[in-house]
Amino acid sequence: INTNFQILYLLHEYHKNTTSNLQYVRNRNTMYLFTNKYHTLIYKKQYKSS
Repeated sequence: INTNFQILYLLHEYHKNTTSNLQYVRNRNTMYLFTNKYHTLIYKKQYKSS
């Protein structure tokens, strides 16, 4: 779980450093949307398990 998040964070940092501000905002928002879905899936899995 942490490894996947670290990969996303590294991609996020890479895009921030290599793209324009407009593209950076789009990539950042996409990352946040993706991580929100990811956390939601983790939450649902934990809820089912308990």
